[in-house]
Amino acid sequence: MRISTADGKLDKQCILAIRLRSEIFDLLSRTDERFQAYIFTESTDLYLQLFFQKTSKSSTVISPILSRREVIQKRMYYTIAERIKKQENMKIITDLLEAPSVALNNTYMIRNELFIDFRFSSSKMPEIHELLSGLVGISSDFRIVSLTASTPMRARMEDLNRYFPLSVVKYSLIAPTDDPLVSKLNMLSEETVGEIVGPSIYADGLKVLVFSTTSLSENGFIVISQKDNIYEAYFKVQKLMGMRMQMGEARIPRFQVFLSIMGGRLYVTTFVPSPEAEEYISILFRSLIGEPESKAALEYYSGLSDSVWDWI
Repeated sequence: MRISTADGKLDKQCILAIRLRSEIFDLLSRTDERFQAYIFTESTDLYLQLFFQKTSKSSTVISPILSRREVIQKRMYYTIAERIKKQENMKIITDLLEAPSVALNNTYMIRNELFIDFRFSSSKMPEIHELLSGLVGISSDFRIVSLTASTPMRARMEDLNRYFPLSVVKYSLIAPTDDPLVSKLNMLSEETVGEIVGPSIYADGLKVLVFSTTSLSENGFIVISQKDNIYEAYFKVQKLMGMRMQMGEARIPRFQVFLSIMGGRLYVTTFVPSPEAEEYISILFRSLIGEPESKAALEYYSGLSDSVWDWI
């Protein structure tokens, strides 16, 4: 199964906006410019990593933010982490990210609102509807921007690429044999694709949505949609967990991370901001490719272009 086919199995798309309050968010309310944001967890706290391109038209507005000592300067942008302090807003975001079948497309700030763009399976509409109905009209900080059929993956990524240049990285390593669910997927090979979801590494491992052409309901996977063959599982692949942790510590956003297994090898494909792609590759070589036992290899690395869609 191709990644683009698997992506389309989550057939609904929703964009929510949550108003956030802090000195930084109050400053952002003075400009209409869109700024990328990346949600991550640290201990029990929820954070936004905010990105300000050096070509920003709002330099006067954001200059007080950029003067903070915790700001990190990258090649093409500045970045800073801001904790989401209001418990109500923190719970809204956490509940959403933990909802069944939810996979993030993008998160960004416009003024002092955080926009959360996500896909989900229409089979889980009752659960998503229940979550939303508990918020609409109750919290003045929360609103539904849109609820539609999912936009195709290519259109989403090309739109994001206009705001934030993207690169595609694909690497592989030997598929572990000590995780029974990974071993089962290895036997199914070309019939399945997985997408890592959730804001953190869980006690049970990486949370993965598994898309298949055949039923996996009797193989230990949690059923999301029997009709569409969408499942949920937790994979304890230590090398991938280590990579995710290092990418998180380096504050490198990943716009969707896909897994596939073929010929006994585990393939990982992701979209990353082009300015951070070199650091991503550097961590990859230090952590995996430099370790002979993983037999890891860089399979593909390129800026987002038409040729990418020939194989994704």
